[in-house]
Amino acid sequence: MGSESVLDAAGVTQAEAEALTPEQRFDVFGERYVAMHELLAEAQREISEGEWKWLVKGAAAYGGLESPISLHGATSTNSYTVTATSSIRLPGAVGERSDLDPMLAFYDSHGWEYQVTELRGKRHWAKANTGTGFWLDYMVQPNGYYSISIFSEAFWGDSSELLAAVVDRLPESVIEIGPSVPGVYIPFPKWSDPVIEPDFYYRTTKPTPPPKPTPRGEEPAE
Repeated sequence: MGSESVLDAAGVTQAEAEALTPEQRFDVFGERYVAMHELLAEAQREISEGEWKWLVKGAAAYGGLESPISLHGATSTNSYTVTATSSIRLPGAVGERSDLDPMLAFYDSHGWEYQVTELRGKRHWAKANTGTGFWLDYMVQPNGYYSISIFSEAFWGDSSELLAAVVDRLPESVIEIGPSVPGVYIPFPKWSDPVIEPDFYYRTTKPTPPPKPTPRGEEPAE
């Protein structure tokens, strides 16, 4: 079977996605970007209202092959996924299995299916399927650095086109966001925003792929 009738995470075919104008594709990506960050912030608040360090900031569109859920016919250029990871060091935290409990209660409150895994190095990981095209990972570990990752299933669309369209409208001072409280993240630009001198690095190279949907966001052990 070809990919012509394959629906992506939003229930859209490749032809339908390609029929959109560049501005429409940009706006749709922006909606997904905001939805991702709103869900991430909600999860962060279950753990701490303090400042979280950005490990994956989420402004890039990664090729759809980086998605943990395969999309038939997807390549690194004709599809994309959105992802972000943040980390916090909690005072006195040592990676106890029970430290997953607040996040598991959060998952349960939404009725999401999830799995819990004990990992090498006495780390614990809880992964949930939100049923909305997004997945959440929460990992606790002995060094006290706890991380939350969110990633989407794959959407049809040119990842390189979207990456350039977004990054070219973001000044470097905005991209270099520091630790922030939940809900504060790189603002998505408007299509009408001026295009800063095109950043040919981003146009001609791929961003470093996000960590695979196995435990991610780990800080160096201390």
